Amino acid sequence: MHLAQQPCFWIRVGQLFMSFERKNFGNWAETLATDFLKKKGYKILARNYRRPWGEIDIIAQKAGIIVFVEVKASRQKQAGTGFSPELRVNPQKGQKILRVAQSYLGQGERPWQVDIVAVTQFFNQPEPQIEHLENVLDNAF
Repeated sequence: MHLAQQPCFWIRVGQLFMSFERKNFGNWAETLATDFLKKKGYKILARNYRRPWGEIDIIAQKAGIIVFVEVKASRQKQAGTGFSPELRVNPQKGQKILRVAQSYLGQGERPWQVDIVAVTQFFNQPEPQIEHLENVLDNAF
């Protein structure tokens, strides 16, 4: 069954309720992003790293740099409609990512950066579009 054809019902995720279909779509996008990063030579260190104040979707490493990856997904009818999913990473989300990243790093002095992987599924195309925005800290937050 295609993801868009699955029945929709509600589940509890932390303090929020979200549709099962929406959670499935997010998990699917995170899996695509993980595979995409592996193909680019990243080593995946963790997925869904949670702390009480936030979560980081993927923690990876490449060339000695720890990379904290926020995955944003969107479904659109066709290219040029809607908005880019990466625009949903606002300064408040950026601060949460930084706080969780600091928790992961502890007191260590290691090079790190924050990336965004945007996954867009167009209804009229079989393959999603994946865009990797690297080292977005200065630009987004």
